[in-house]
Amino acid sequence: MTHRLAPFLLPLLLGLSWGPGVGLAGSLVPGASSTRDTRPAPAPERSWVKSELYFGARVADGTLISPEAWTAFLAEVITPAFPDGLTVIQANGQMRSSDGVVRRQPTWVVVILRPTGPLEDQRIRSVISSFRSRFNDAELMRVDIPVSQPQFFAD
Repeated sequence: MTHRLAPFLLPLLLGLSWGPGVGLAGSLVPGASSTRDTRPAPAPERSWVKSELYFGARVADGTLISPEAWTAFLAEVITPAFPDGLTVIQANGQMRSSDGVVRRQPTWVVVILRPTGPLEDQRIRSVISSFRSRFNDAELMRVDIPVSQPQFFAD
């Protein structure tokens, strides 16, 4: 076999097609058409964000939000706003106040992986507003982190 045939034989041995308008692995050259390539075009990727909401359990007068009140808020407000799923983590938060004193409080962290968009942003704002209203301006922090295309593995 001569070396001049190698560029033509290698694609054939690998099962790749080569011809006018078609490149390696049957991909189309821009502007060319082929009836051999019947793969669907990939769906456009959506932009995703991971929103983390840190709900402080201490209200403005210093009392703690009860676990029952939190569970009711989660069921009545957060879950209906994000029915596709979320994660709740119980944590111990701490922050330094303006007077330099470190304050600690129980905290619930709600993690929501969601597509970006005005509807989803409004849902987040609504949850924040409802929490602050229901629990007398209890502290809350929001963090939004852009993420690459998520991969969900489920049955």
